[in-house]
Amino acid sequence: MTFKRLAAAVFACMLGLGLVACSGAAGGSASAHDGTLRVGFRTANPTSLDPAKGNAGSDHTILWAIYDSLIHFDKDMNPQPGLAKGWTWASPTQLRLELVEGNRFHDGTPFDAEAVRFNLDRIRAGGAGIMIASDLAAVQSVEVPSPTTVNITLSRPNASLLLTLSDRAGMMVSPTALQQDADAVERTPVGAGAFKFDKWTPGDRIDVSKADTYWNTDATKLSGISFRLMPDPQTRLNALRAGDIDFIYEVDPESFSSIEHDAALDHQTSPTLAYYQLFFDMSRKPFDDRRVRQAIAMSINRTALVNAVLGPGGGEPAWMPMPADHWAYTPALEATPSFDTDKARQLLASAGHPDGFTFEMAFENGALNERRAEIIKSSLADVGITVNLKPNDTASTTSAFVVDKTVDVLNSRWTGRPDPATTYFGEFAENGFTNVGRYVNPALDKALQDGEATPDQAARKAAYATANEILIDEAFNVPLYFQKNIVVYNKRVQGFEGSLLGKPRFDGVSLSGS
Repeated sequence: MTFKRLAAAVFACMLGLGLVACSGAAGGSASAHDGTLRVGFRTANPTSLDPAKGNAGSDHTILWAIYDSLIHFDKDMNPQPGLAKGWTWASPTQLRLELVEGNRFHDGTPFDAEAVRFNLDRIRAGGAGIMIASDLAAVQSVEVPSPTTVNITLSRPNASLLLTLSDRAGMMVSPTALQQDADAVERTPVGAGAFKFDKWTPGDRIDVSKADTYWNTDATKLSGISFRLMPDPQTRLNALRAGDIDFIYEVDPESFSSIEHDAALDHQTSPTLAYYQLFFDMSRKPFDDRRVRQAIAMSINRTALVNAVLGPGGGEPAWMPMPADHWAYTPALEATPSFDTDKARQLLASAGHPDGFTFEMAFENGALNERRAEIIKSSLADVGITVNLKPNDTASTTSAFVVDKTVDVLNSRWTGRPDPATTYFGEFAENGFTNVGRYVNPALDKALQDGEATPDQAARKAAYATANEILIDEAFNVPLYFQKNIVVYNKRVQGFEGSLLGKPRFDGVSLSGS
């Protein structure tokens, strides 16, 4: 049994050429005073601690600490050196990575080019539980000319590859651990990052400590991180105020207003790539009918929804997978389709549902999620559609839609990816992670391939404009809104820098006075 299913059942609680060179409860004994950063983690449990097998974007915050990644990115999502200290594009289909030296996995296994090849080939092969094989679909071969050099040959140009290697596909797992017991890695991970795994107490906390095997221990300024598993936002907020934790993220605007002027706390607010949406299983009736999906899209007033859920200024309506300030956004498609309940009723009637129909919608527990779900339920009731709501924890909700395929519609979010190609392929390609109905549209597939085939941003923008038009016309999903990313932390936390991705990394973070 994979851990995704185990979690749901047991816990009930998801470029150009050239060289780039390296330039639960809040209690517990760990405290900020011993150099351990205490983070209020937003779910009851991660879906898996194997980066190739997890199915929730919220897992990343823990995964990056344990595994690191071959490539890093800056706040504007430009690729930066990571476990690969540099890279060269010999041609549009030939990438050479130069690895850092002196690094080891937490079990003592050397981190070298063979380990990188092992990890990339494991993902490419797919197999039981591997969720990200599509991320490396363009990789034709991985070769090892030296212990610190990896040559990657592509079957087609892929401008997104570097940033893909900053995500799950670039997180390196110990080959020794995988060969000994691959399933165990989901619960007892062995990475090559700055922090080694210590303990996971389900529903309570995950603790990691500074790894002496890491190549750059001088840059690791924390002695450890304690991820406190707190799915309830108010619990996280109360724990921060009480001094029981140091850092919370994805703070909702309503809660933030109560602490914005607290002199004991600092905060950062920024846009994010994460967007809430309705995911359809288009293999299930009546969602195999485009008219039904279009009717649902037209029945929701997205501007009113974002204001009701987040308050004015808390986010922006979503019309496509990218926010308005992203280069892949298509301004001509803004506010498409328009809110039109009369047209929605006409579409339903033409699809054979003049009196509407009933479906089940899964969503994650939480006050804001419940508010959003209730508004959607009410909006669809206005056109005759009855929605039965199915709330659950993050792991169970995601698995019900992606793995078990037992619900019609998922009301959740795509947490965003470093490069838009990974988002578009992950959501909308035939083998995409959330395309659970395996819907196929050749014109869309061509647009997605064109969008990653060149590093020229203008050409990529044009390709994604075509993709966005198809997605809206087909009502592949219903984008709802982008929520601003708000992180809040106590004054002792130093050096944190967020990014457009919105998922916190703790590289370079320190605690004053420890």
